[in-house]
Amino acid sequence: MFVRSELKAMAKNNIRKNLFICMGICIATSILAGSIFGVNLNLDTNTYYFRVGLGTVNQISLDFIYLPISMAVASLISLLSLAYSIFISNPLQIGQACFFMENKEAPSKFETLFKMFQKGIYMNVVKIMLLRDIKLVLWTLLLIIPGIYKSYQYYMIPYILAENPGMDSADVFEMTKIMTKDVKLDIFILNLSFIGWYLLSIVTCGLSILYVMPYTAATDVELYYFLRQRAVDQGYFAIVENDDIEVEHVEPTIEDLH
Repeated sequence: MFVRSELKAMAKNNIRKNLFICMGICIATSILAGSIFGVNLNLDTNTYYFRVGLGTVNQISLDFIYLPISMAVASLISLLSLAYSIFISNPLQIGQACFFMENKEAPSKFETLFKMFQKGIYMNVVKIMLLRDIKLVLWTLLLIIPGIYKSYQYYMIPYILAENPGMDSADVFEMTKIMTKDVKLDIFILNLSFIGWYLLSIVTCGLSILYVMPYTAATDVELYYFLRQRAVDQGYFAIVENDDIEVEHVEPTIEDLH
């Protein structure tokens, strides 16, 4: 079982190497990975508010006379937002994971954030993250608790893809299930242990969030390496080093993990 204090201590040490770049990566990911398209409906005024741009700074209020036209435009904006999330946001989130994984060994570079957009790996990353999102939505629609359970079962997918962007989807999902077996509650408690930092951000007008974002990201990387090594020690995987690190499955599928 992992020790939270040890993971956090290693994470702090890693981000000290280039703290400001780590902060910049997290800020850039938060901005770029957030949808730049949005639509809201004010039922009191029957007015649609369309957001085009980052955050909620740029808003255009359009009160359409014809409901079908307004609904069509709202649907188009929603589709654009969904497409942005699938093709831009998800690869950027994996790029951030890749940055902090590289930063564990030596100070990483800002351009690592865009590493998943390379030809040959981009569409595989998009496909697997889309499968993850669809599964999470379906489980959440079934019941909230199964949705939360699955979100922690799939918790390691971004880090698996950051290290193995060409891995087959079946292997990715099997790997995350094995890695998170029996530790989902512990991961939840690890996430909860940062709540003090988030509360502090209220007092500091959001300034502390600049530190806690790379802090939590680096901690998740330490968690990934711990769980991966545990799986290796238990005989589920073998580490094979070529140009990139790959994880080769060497055990048959465990039925109770599906």
